[in-house]
Amino acid sequence: MCKDFEMVFAESNPGSIILDVENLTKIVRGTHRVALSDVTLKVEAGQVLGLVGDNRTSRATLFRLILGLQTPDSGSLRIFGQDCVSKSPQLNNRIGFLPENIELKKNISAIQYLRLIAGLSGIQEEVAATRIAKYSEMLHFGDYLGTSIRKLSKSGRRCLVFIGSLIHDPELLLLEEPVKDLSLVMRKAVRRLIADFAAKGNTVIISSDDLLFLEQVTGDLAIFAEGHVAFQGSLVSIKDTRDIPTLSVSFSGSADKFENELRIEANRGILSYRFATDTCDIYFDPEMFLSERLRLLLAIIENSEIVLLDMRPSAADLGDAVDGIVDKFRETRVSKLVGLQQAVEQRALDYSEADLN
Repeated sequence: MCKDFEMVFAESNPGSIILDVENLTKIVRGTHRVALSDVTLKVEAGQVLGLVGDNRTSRATLFRLILGLQTPDSGSLRIFGQDCVSKSPQLNNRIGFLPENIELKKNISAIQYLRLIAGLSGIQEEVAATRIAKYSEMLHFGDYLGTSIRKLSKSGRRCLVFIGSLIHDPELLLLEEPVKDLSLVMRKAVRRLIADFAAKGNTVIISSDDLLFLEQVTGDLAIFAEGHVAFQGSLVSIKDTRDIPTLSVSFSGSADKFENELRIEANRGILSYRFATDTCDIYFDPEMFLSERLRLLLAIIENSEIVLLDMRPSAADLGDAVDGIVDKFRETRVSKLVGLQQAVEQRALDYSEADLN
C-alpha cells in the first residue's frame, strides 16, 4: 500500500525523458482556481500513460501547457529537453493532438481536410498520401475520405481528426477521450493503432475517464486529485494501493434476496458490492478481522437462502483503486491542513502567554 500519497511513483522502462514536469503550478486565468498544483511528472519514450482523476480541468490544462497554448505560473515543463516557454515553434511538429470536443465546420471533404493538415505540417504529398491510406485503413475510414465533413457522424469526425493528428508522424501523441462515440470495432482498431505507435518508440499520453479502455492500452496511470498528481505508477501498483479486502462469491438462488441482505448489513462492515450474473464482489471494511468478515457473510447467505457455490478473493477493480487513491489523498491533505492550523493556533497562544508574563 502507498504510505505517502503526495509522493510520485515512476515505474517505467528506462529511456529518454520526453516530458519532464517539475513542481508545476497553473491558476486558471480570471479565477483563483488552481488547475495544477506543484505537479511533478515524467514520461519516457515509448511509454503509454493514462491520465485520470477527479478533475478534467487539470488534465486539459496540462495538455494546453504541453502544446504551448498556456504558460506555467511556476515550476518547469520540458518537452524533448526544451523548456515549454522558450521552445521553438517547430517543436510542435513533433506533437500530435486529438481533442475531446471536435468542431469541424468547413464544407470540404475528409481527404481535402487531411491534405490541408499535411500541407500545414510541411509533409510532401507522396508521404502524406501513404500515411493517409495507412491510417484510414487501420481506422476503417477509407470509404469516407470523399465525404463532406459536415455529413460525417461524430465517430467519423473523431477518426478524421485522429488521422490528422498522426499524419506528420509525431513523436508525442496527446489524446483526449480517443474512443468517445466509437463502436466496439473502432475501439479495437484504436487500441491496435496505439500499440503500433508506441512499439516504434513513440510516446502516448491519454486523458480519459474510460478506465476499461485505459486498462487495455496503458501500462501506467497518473492520478490527479485536487490539481495534484496523487499517484503515478503501473496498473498493478495502483491496484495494490486499494487496501480493501474483497471476496468474490458465486451462488445459486435469488439475487434479489441476497442483495437485500447485503443492503441491510452494509453498515456493519460491507463498504460496497457489485453483482455480475451469478457472482457478487463484496468489499469489506479493512478494519474487520477475517473471522468477522466470514461470520457476517455466512449470516447473510443463510438469511437470503442462497446456495454458496464458491468464494475466493477477487482482483481489485481499477475504478475502486483510483477512487481509493483520490479519497486517501484528500484525507491526507485535510489532516495536514488541520495539523498546520492547530500548530499556528498553538504558536499564537504561546506568544500571547509570553506577553502576559
